[in-house]
Formats: sequence, C-alpha cells, structure tokens
Amino acid sequence: MKITVRVSSLIGILVFFVILANDCFFYYIPSTVYMSETNKTLITVIAILLFVYCLINRYCKSIVQTKSGFTDRYTLTYLFIICIIAIYSLFRYDTEDIPAMMNNIVPYLFLLFYAPVMVLEHERKEIVWKMLNFYFIIWTILIFAQVYLYSLSGVVFMGGFTNRWGNVEYRNGGMRLLHGLCFYNIMVLYNFCKLLDETNNKKDRLLHGVLAACGFYIVFFVEQSRAMTVVIIVIIIAILLYRRLTTTGLITNILMMAGLAIVLFATSYVSYLIKSITSVSTNNNMRRYAVGHFMNTFFSNPLVGIGFTNDKLLVHGELGLAFVDDVGIFGQLARLGICFLIIYIPIIVRLYTIQKKLRKRNSTKADFIFMLFLYALLTSGSLILFDPQRIALLPIIIGTAENEYKDLIEQSLLDGQKYEEG
Repeated sequence: MKITVRVSSLIGILVFFVILANDCFFYYIPSTVYMSETNKTLITVIAILLFVYCLINRYCKSIVQTKSGFTDRYTLTYLFIICIIAIYSLFRYDTEDIPAMMNNIVPYLFLLFYAPVMVLEHERKEIVWKMLNFYFIIWTILIFAQVYLYSLSGVVFMGGFTNRWGNVEYRNGGMRLLHGLCFYNIMVLYNFCKLLDETNNKKDRLLHGVLAACGFYIVFFVEQSRAMTVVIIVIIIAILLYRRLTTTGLITNILMMAGLAIVLFATSYVSYLIKSITSVSTNNNMRRYAVGHFMNTFFSNPLVGIGFTNDKLLVHGELGLAFVDDVGIFGQLARLGICFLIIYIPIIVRLYTIQKKLRKRNSTKADFIFMLFLYALLTSGSLILFDPQRIALLPIIIGTAENEYKDLIEQSLLDGQKYEEG
C-alpha cells in the first residue's frame, strides 16, 4: 500500500525546506523570515525523524531497503563508527565543551536523509532534483542581480554574504561571491546531463543548456573557485567521452569539447590556473600547512584521529591556519582516522558499481549516475562531501543512485531476465 498523497506532499515540503535551510537561504536574504546560520541541528533532526518514519512505515521501508542489504549494512556501520568516535571523544577530551563537540557530530548524522530522498524519487522520478533545480534557478537569478547591482552602484542587497563571510571580495577585476552553497555547483553538471539526454524534448534540452551555461559562468567568473572549476571541466569532458554515441552524437561531443577548449584558452584560464596553483600565495601556503598538519595529526592517532574535538591546537595547528573543511580527505582522515576510509570507500565503490550496471543495461540514467560518481570522487581533494558544509548533498546522491539501481532490478525482473542485485 502506497503512502497517501498528503504524507508524500508533507515529506516533499520538509525535504524542500531542508534544501533551503541547509544553505541558509533565509539567512542570506534579510528581507525574508530570519533563520540563524546555525541551523544544522534543526535540519538534522528533521532528517532523523523522516528516516525513522521511513523505517516504521511498511511501504516506505520496502523502498529504502534493498535486496542486497547495502543500505542497511552501510547505515549500521556508519552510525556505529560515528558513535564509537563520539564516545572516544567524550572520554578523551573530558574538559571539552560538550555542546560545542555535538556541533561537530550533528552534521554527520544528516546522512540518514537518504531515506526520504529514496521514497520521493520512487514516488515521482527526479522530484528531488527538480526541487534542487528550482533552487538553482532562484540562486542564479539572485547572484546575477547582485553582481550587476554591485558593478553598477556598489549595492549589496544579499546581506547574508557580507554577514556570513565578512566582506565582498574582489578578484581578477570582478566581484567574487563566496556563496558556499552546498547544492549549487553540482546542478551545473545536472543541467549539462539533461542537455545531453536525448529522451528530453528540444525545448527542455535548450533550457537545461542555458541553465548549465549560466551556472558555469557563475562558478567560473563569480565564485571563482579554482578547485570546483577544474572538477566541473574534468567531469564534463569525462561525460562526453563516456557516452555511447551515434556519428551525429560524436560530432556534437567533439564540437562541445572544442568550444570548451576555446573558452578556456580565450580567457587565459589554463595559464592562470597553473600559475595560481604553483605560485607562493597566502591561500596555497595555508593549504600546504593544513595538509602537513593534518597528516601529522592522522599518523599520531591513525585509528580514530582527533575525533570531534574543538581543541584549537589539534584542529587549527600551532599557527592557527589549518581548517578541516579546506583540505578534503586530509582533514577527514585527521578527524576520523582510518575509520573515515571505512565509511568513504564503500560509497565510491557503490556508485561506480551502480553506474557500471546501468551502462551495461543501456539505461538512460547511466550518464547521470556516472556524473554523481565522478563528483563524489573528484571533490575528495579539497571539497569532499563529508565536510559539514557539503554533507547534505551526500544522502541525495546515495538515495538517487540506490533508487535508480532498485528500478533497474525491478525492470529486469519484469522483463523476465535473471539479474542478481549487487
């Protein structure tokens, strides 16, 4: 028996609220109802309650649980590790401010959000991603308006940017908005995948192409994140090479890659990127220091790392320049030790396995899941999905991939084919 429309709608509303609240939508724009930036606890409580509901509701439970038991095993292992490290931290740092330590633990529990994502995706295909795309369109319009007004008269109407980050930066002769939005960058790639999806009509593909181009412009020229720009470019090229194509499709891909190359070289971005990475700058020196500090910290306690402590010397180093969220996997290894690899590697392997099986069955979703796999893998260097700022995206990726795989298995059974779930 399916869940009622009312319950499904309520779950959908809560999921969309979590998407907005996670990125402090109400905080960035002071004219709306104010919500504190420190709302991770609220949205994590919502995620946990939705997870519990999905377990006690028989229909939802049948969606969330897979025949292979991967989601069950992974969730239990994940929660066990987080609990063990939390207990270790409480005993190891007995003088620690417990509420402050809990602030470090809470974001990791948000992974349970994958359950309502699976339920919604099962009820209505890509509904969560359509929510994210609506959110993406809102932010794209707001950011373009903010950049235009700032260049015209110096007006900053999105007060949250200055309240949260302290100032508006200027880089390469233009306004730089450090928006810190969890979901924004991956939606550039989502729209690119929808542009390539031949099952969409021409108008939809054109719309997704425009959105992908606008989003890429913001990442490239407004956010000016070197790491994210490289990740997006590499994934776009990988997707174009990954696709199974007709002669016409191959020509289209070649033209797209040629166009991308022209943009990169015409804007001198390649030379700028190489120069910025190899230069002796403050940011580069801070990251090198952070990597060195966290690797030393990891090797001093490789099993469970430093845990969830806020000890300034351990978390920021002697110079106070190290930040766990800035150096990707290195920071997570220092925080959780080898235990981090136990919860990280299975996700990467699972995404790779799912996209491989989808591709084998010529599923139209293979390109999309391949993109999710690459995004989870390539962002591990500096923008890893387990960071508190970005972890909200991880359960959406897991829930989407698992639901697509579950659908593939069910379709195979309907077609009378023997297919073993992995």
